[in-house]
Amino acid sequence: MKIHQEDPRLTAYVLGELPSDEATEIEYAVAADAVLRLAVKEIERSHSQMGEMLGDGAEILLPRQKSAIMRAAREVVRQGKVIELKSHRKARSVWYWPAAAAAVVGMGIFATNLVLPPKGKGGSKQVSKHTDGQSDRKQGLEISDEGSVMKLPLNAGKRSLALVSRAVREDRKMPAIDDVRIEEILNEFPLQSKASVAVWKGCSLGAEILPCPWKPSASLIFVNIKSATEEERELSVEYRENEETVVSRRVLGYRLDDVGESREIGEAMNPGAEHLLLILVEATGDDLGSLVWNVEGEIAPAVLLERNEEGEQTDDARFAALVCAYGLWLRGEESEFIDDAMLLALAREVASDSLVPDRYDFLELIDQTVKLKD
Repeated sequence: MKIHQEDPRLTAYVLGELPSDEATEIEYAVAADAVLRLAVKEIERSHSQMGEMLGDGAEILLPRQKSAIMRAAREVVRQGKVIELKSHRKARSVWYWPAAAAAVVGMGIFATNLVLPPKGKGGSKQVSKHTDGQSDRKQGLEISDEGSVMKLPLNAGKRSLALVSRAVREDRKMPAIDDVRIEEILNEFPLQSKASVAVWKGCSLGAEILPCPWKPSASLIFVNIKSATEEERELSVEYRENEETVVSRRVLGYRLDDVGESREIGEAMNPGAEHLLLILVEATGDDLGSLVWNVEGEIAPAVLLERNEEGEQTDDARFAALVCAYGLWLRGEESEFIDDAMLLALAREVASDSLVPDRYDFLELIDQTVKLKD
């Protein structure tokens, strides 16, 4: 049965007044229809505005959202899916997460549809291959850039997430921009890129391409570099773009070397070391180039980068995209694309009843930061 945008059940759905079978029917219909998604968004906005007029605005969850979150929480307990990670930091209480996940549900039943349309002629925004203006602020390591070849960094610190968390949770203020290091936050999490993997001398190089959720004209290349477990290795990894298709590229969390001198970056990797990064690429075709690397001076099998719009993105890749979106949002970069609603919508997309404690904690941090900013 076709559901119209003025169907009263949409309001009942938002307010959590429908039986579970009808709510499920409406949810599927909304997910498949852009007009219905806009209608639901308007109902939620009206409800929120009404709540602010009648109260102090502190309560941000609609009844259906709280119900959905609690059902998910009970299901996790019943199935025993939450496991303890061997992490550098002790995870906070697992059941301290619902506020983040709930707020995420509230803002983002339609995550990919909050993306703003691309600017510029032909739907592609032309950006300089050297800097986009926003990445001039020195952050992280510099990247050696020679024409169509970009040498990638292989190491990152891990202080930034602790600094951001302390500012938000203890000091109750937004973190200083210089404390927000996207590459450091990303490398706090054990993530895998599994689409294409090459192995050489005990080391591995993986890559996964996914649509950039906040910029429709771009793609993200999620790169996962692992050293051998038995001893230190000398590695060098380069991104070689397809000059015929690639318009611009940028490694999120780093800036290009303004001088452009050729130099090796972070070649030595300790035993078992792992490094993650995301390359933001705008291109006119599906062939984005390749990752070329060597281990101990020997050339390893290259990883070809072919965009596949039909491919299913892994949970790890989507979480990596969320981490970078959060960092860009904190730094005020890509602000024409990433706002509070977009960030919460992206977080909702990775929220599930199978998240491990570190990821639940990160969703909660996003929620707390957005509330603090408001």
